Amino acid sequence: MSRSELRLSAIARGNRALYPASPCVSICTLDDENVCVGCHRTLDEITHWSSYSKEKQWEIIDDLGQRAQGGALDSAG
Repeated sequence: MSRSELRLSAIARGNRALYPASPCVSICTLDDENVCVGCHRTLDEITHWSSYSKEKQWEIIDDLGQRAQGGALDSAG
């Protein structure tokens, strides 16, 4: 299991009444589609993370699991 998958798994088990921890794993490199190869968030999601509601952040966290497995980007941004 990769570092980002381990972090996502730990975050996903968190209390959804609270804001989730950032999924950042300090591998901050964007691919050709402006998606971080470390945490799998888009540049827009990274830039706006702190301004998103907790519901929006959890929605992104839920989507990141699929992205980490090679799934397509959802229109979460």
